Amino acid sequence: MSLLLARLASSKIRRSALTGVVGFVAYGGWAYYVNLGHGDDVALRAGLVQGSYSLALTMGSSYLIEQLLTLFAAAHARTALLLASATSAAIAFAVAYGIHWLIGTPMILTTILPGFVIGSVYAFIYGLSVQKLQMLSSQ
Repeated sequence: MSLLLARLASSKIRRSALTGVVGFVAYGGWAYYVNLGHGDDVALRAGLVQGSYSLALTMGSSYLIEQLLTLFAAAHARTALLLASATSAAIAFAVAYGIHWLIGTPMILTTILPGFVIGSVYAFIYGLSVQKLQMLSSQ
């Protein structure tokens, strides 16, 4: 295992921070793009808000998934994974919708739907990866 992968594997915070930065760039860029038809100022505001809370939400979701997997460890691994990823995705959707509603984003569902779908898949894959890391580290 490379040094970078070893560092990522050993730190929840590093894994969460890296995924947060990727979330900022990807989701902030999407929000900017889909809101350009409403003017540059609206698009920039939507992009910065989406990017900023995507960074925080992705970091928080990653950490939450890890904590929930630990909490649900007594359950079957697949059940724990589904519970952790579904809980994280539902919280992320509610926060995303609420923030965009508060700032007056005109195309809320169009803005957040790609992030929700990708985020739900991400939550499942991230949880699965964490379970594999836990299995490897316990051997």
